[in-house]
Amino acid sequence: MKTNSDASKTLYLGLDVHKEETVIAILASDRDAQPRHYGSIATTQHALERAMRLFCA
Repeated sequence: MKTNSDASKTLYLGLDVHKEETVIAILASDRDAQPRHYGSIATTQHALERAMRLFCA
């Protein structure tokens, strides 16, 4: 039997991409969830891949 605690949460990532930096926001799939500012990273392939690995782990 699967309970709510067994279900994985879905997270939505918002990326505001600019030439020098990318701003990341997170929104949980909960009905009353509020978006949260995660931070800014450099707009490079390495920085974007590293950020995605953190969220997919």
